[in-house]
Amino acid sequence: MPLHARFLNSSWSRIPHNEPAAAARERVRATRRSPEFLGLQALMVLLCLGLYTVTLNVIPLLIEKGADYATAALGLALVGAGQVGGRLLFGSLPTGTRLAVITGTGATAVLMLAAVPGPAPVLIAAGVLAGAVRGCQTLLQATIVGDQWGSRDLGALQGVFAAPLTATTAIAPAAGPLLAAWLGTYTAMAYAMAAAAGTAAIVAAARFTTRPQHSL
Repeated sequence: MPLHARFLNSSWSRIPHNEPAAAARERVRATRRSPEFLGLQALMVLLCLGLYTVTLNVIPLLIEKGADYATAALGLALVGAGQVGGRLLFGSLPTGTRLAVITGTGATAVLMLAAVPGPAPVLIAAGVLAGAVRGCQTLLQATIVGDQWGSRDLGALQGVFAAPLTATTAIAPAAGPLLAAWLGTYTAMAYAMAAAAGTAAIVAAARFTTRPQHSL
């Protein structure tokens, strides 16, 4: 028997709302225009851009550094395996340190992929680490709005927060080759993306923690 047939409610539970709709809309508007919300959104976009652009183009990056095609393809596959591991480890990170740890580790992994010339196993290990951070980043994106601003207005805020991150993920596969063509090499592209992720890590360490601000 499907679990939802047994354990989910058959109808929506009605929750009384005493707050005028206009007041709720104004509260959401004020939150999504606040420097804290916009700053957190911007640093997550930078992290997402750095991680996805490099890891989704890891095959040409590894080939440029001397790996053969089969080894580079294995490196891409293990990035995916790293994502699974990252998602399993996410819950063990204390809420208050998640943002700083994930952005810092992500920047380090991308910088390793840019700076390390080889051998291939070391580069693949860096790719696995970057994949693990990608796995954590997915869950961080899903939880950080609730951690910062509580469950009230979560649907409206989460939708606004996630939109540019989703767009960044979509353009990352094409952004890598375009940047590599413009900068000359995939290694140079990786350095640029390491700078983006590093900026996110610096801002996260300097300005943000993921402590709850509201109880609702």
